[in-house]
Amino acid sequence: MVNLREDGMVLDDGLVLRLAPDRYLATTSSGHGGHMLSHFEFYRDTEWCDRRVALTDVTEAWAVIVCAGPARRDALRGVLGGDWHEALGRLAHMEFAPGRWRGATLRLLRASFSGELAFELHCPPRNALPLWETLIHAGMAPYGLEALDILRVEKGYLVGAELNGQTTPFDLGMGHLVKTAGNCVGGELLHRPAFHEPIRPKLVGVRAANGRAMFLAGAQLTAPEDRRRSCGHVTSSVYSPALGEWIGLALLAREHAREGGTILAQDPLRGGDTLLRITPTNHFDAAGGRMKA
Repeated sequence: MVNLREDGMVLDDGLVLRLAPDRYLATTSSGHGGHMLSHFEFYRDTEWCDRRVALTDVTEAWAVIVCAGPARRDALRGVLGGDWHEALGRLAHMEFAPGRWRGATLRLLRASFSGELAFELHCPPRNALPLWETLIHAGMAPYGLEALDILRVEKGYLVGAELNGQTTPFDLGMGHLVKTAGNCVGGELLHRPAFHEPIRPKLVGVRAANGRAMFLAGAQLTAPEDRRRSCGHVTSSVYSPALGEWIGLALLAREHAREGGTILAQDPLRGGDTLLRITPTNHFDAAGGRMKA
């Protein structure tokens, strides 16, 4: 799901699980739980006060461990036991299954925020440490936020700087998530002419034109023939071991966001200018074969 502010700007994104016909669990970006709960409560109490809706913050009631990588299905079979073999083989991307592990509640969600085959394990906090230790003893090595950011940029996923409070779902390539039949929060203002002008930023992928040069987030983008007028900036950049080069995401004016074109990244305080090639946002495994394996 994508959540909008009243002015049509993206506030957050996440997932909604339907646990029962009248019961849902919404997940948000890390650290945004309180903000999103306030957002939901405001609209429940003002716009939809006649609906029978109860909102409860269960952030502290659950711990979440993500297991990602091509061998994780087989590894989890050994950790979770025979009761979970069928679910591990059956679950398609974005499906989940409830069950138990060592007598405690466990929810298994097949969702990937890294572009790899991945499963989320949702359990009560008291069971998180035993489950974590069992996963480690089974040979699953922890990976950090920097590794996750590299994987996310490779797939063209939003890393953080792209959600700057000034971008619409159409800027970020999330237009297909916007409700078109009926109304939604912020929906009426999404059709303002300013949101569709040629100078409006659009999320694109970028790579060094020579395939080798380093470029950093924050670099200002200009047309090579007009170096004095900024037309965007690099939002995220990483070195991709899988591709052997620096790759990134950028918010670039639509009039310049032509795939295969070039744009100049100016960063005089940290290393000078780098000519970049404009690419699709997805740099690696565009068909999602690894995630859907």
